[in-house]
Amino acid sequence: MMEDILAFTGRMAKIEGAPRSGKTEAIIRYTAQLLAQGTDPQKILVVASNGFSVQALRDRLVSFVPEDQKDAAQHVHITTALEECVRVLNTKDARESTGRIPRLLTRAEYLFFLEDIRTTGETNRKLRNMVSYFYHEMENYTPFDDWMVGVPEKNLLKIIRTILTSRNAMLPSEAPMLAADFLKSDAGSAYAKHYDVVLCDDFQNLSHAQQVSMCLLAKDRVIVAGNPNETLQIACRHPYPQGFTEFDTLRRGVEVFKLQQSFGDAQIIAMANALAHHGDMNPAYASTNEAPTNLNDQTFCAVKWATPEEEANELTKYIRLVLDGDKDRTDIDKKLHRAPKTESDEQQEEIFEGRTCVVVPNKTWALMAKNLLEKRGFEVSCAGAFGQFTGDPRDTNRARALVAYTKLALLAHPQDLTSWRSWCGFNDHLTRSNFWLSLQNYAQEHEMDLYDALSHTMSDSSMFLRSEELGKRFEEGQEFIKHNTGRHGFDLLRAVGALDLIEFEPLQQRIVGDENAEQMFDLMRREIMAPTWPMNPHAIHISTMENLSGCEYDNVFFMAAIDGFVPRQGAFEVVSTDETRDRILNEDRRKFLCAISKANKRLIISFFRRSNLELAARTNMQIVRVKSEDGKRIALTRPSHYLEEAGNAAPSTIGGQAFLGKFEIE
Repeated sequence: MMEDILAFTGRMAKIEGAPRSGKTEAIIRYTAQLLAQGTDPQKILVVASNGFSVQALRDRLVSFVPEDQKDAAQHVHITTALEECVRVLNTKDARESTGRIPRLLTRAEYLFFLEDIRTTGETNRKLRNMVSYFYHEMENYTPFDDWMVGVPEKNLLKIIRTILTSRNAMLPSEAPMLAADFLKSDAGSAYAKHYDVVLCDDFQNLSHAQQVSMCLLAKDRVIVAGNPNETLQIACRHPYPQGFTEFDTLRRGVEVFKLQQSFGDAQIIAMANALAHHGDMNPAYASTNEAPTNLNDQTFCAVKWATPEEEANELTKYIRLVLDGDKDRTDIDKKLHRAPKTESDEQQEEIFEGRTCVVVPNKTWALMAKNLLEKRGFEVSCAGAFGQFTGDPRDTNRARALVAYTKLALLAHPQDLTSWRSWCGFNDHLTRSNFWLSLQNYAQEHEMDLYDALSHTMSDSSMFLRSEELGKRFEEGQEFIKHNTGRHGFDLLRAVGALDLIEFEPLQQRIVGDENAEQMFDLMRREIMAPTWPMNPHAIHISTMENLSGCEYDNVFFMAAIDGFVPRQGAFEVVSTDETRDRILNEDRRKFLCAISKANKRLIISFFRRSNLELAARTNMQIVRVKSEDGKRIALTRPSHYLEEAGNAAPSTIGGQAFLGKFEIE
């Protein structure tokens, strides 16, 4: 089948297949073939779901091509759909046509936007429903005339556009819709068909607007790959798997290639196949592999621990033993080899800690795993577990990363209005939304730029009621900029208060030390919007389930696989509707399938049976019942619902201490 894909020269193709069946491999090999045929790498667009999958795809492409093609492979345009839409909208013609600047709001900046639209007086619930509906229609690329909106919704849309336009900002949900409209317009015709070939991996993860935009960018050929059972909310809020399943039925001349044989571990693939028969999964996208007969519980098992603390401590100890043992065995194998080995052979056999991933349910478990792994001598990256930071801007002690990021933004771009909005809203129970709305209205009435109006608040306290509060904050910000302009590298991070923040660790691992504020801010924005792993093959990765899309590992250790985490507690809420519970079960099942299928050699699923009641309640574990033990209240938990769903394909369960004793590395 791979030969048939590589021979494809038509206009459109669709590659569908089971987990680990070679869909991404087909994208990589087809791209390598284009380079070998002399195609300009800048005329090839390869789209992946998020920063981690973009990074993994590029690394695999560069490793696959011969030495004389590696430079060309580095210049292939590999990116996310959202980043490509922003690139289109950031052109001069697009800015003039849309009247917008594609400065996307981060999740933390979005909190201020939400506070500002609450000044409309609508109830929080109604606002939430209206905004969610807007995002759904934008990402589904629904024509505005078909939106089910009344007067309140239209008024809110007008307010949203005014707020965003005045700050030179844009929502991630609206960028692909604006890009698609622009590419279809006369003004955007010169930008459509910009690439000779467009290849999209995990096409099902894109929104409809993203899918339309990517197809409009192709001149000669579009190839999409995917599996609706692996649909994840990582490229957008509302992925559009129908766009993949119906890709060939809604278009003429689409050639379909079906990859049904999986090449991962047989036991893991069998478990993925079992999950494909539950919920909204489609069994047609399971693999045709036969169920394994020889089971290996050293590389595929579920481990039961007493408490979260025991799990974290003992599992990290086991990881130390496993990786040391793998290296020892590799060294022995090398010594026994009689034929001399090439450098590439040696590199392929070397055991890298970066080929190991610890999957965690949340940041609490990520920090627990990180601290213990570091104590055991490992280098660790939590980039896959943190992503965009938030915090509570009403209390800067609980939003240190957001404050540091805002300070860095002001030093990089002193007139960035989105950053000034954040700065002026800190440490106020309403984030000064009313004052900012008054400032916005004042600027409109006097036909002033919003930044100029903000500057005037320092000298004119009569502009509007309590305008001096914004003036005071603006003056403090200007003083900070004045005293810290010109700082570089780590000195700059120290000035903004970021040196000891885990959210800034990925940035610190990448910088040389002489970067100025603008360069540092651009790097940090990239880490926030599309995080990647550090270029360190010896750092163990810690990640949540969804961020494993597009990646693969030798070893996957899945921590805290209990109900309430996997799936989330909402799947069991009695007060929720059946529809809500089913939706959460289905979403998290797809995440779980994605995570387990990324293990090549070893998958250990770990869970615990009881926890301190306070920790259980704070982290949203599903509590089976509460009992008293030594005068303390203990919450009893149960293993993930998905282990039960997998039935006979699920790994056998073994007690933690028996596990360590049985699998101690010799």
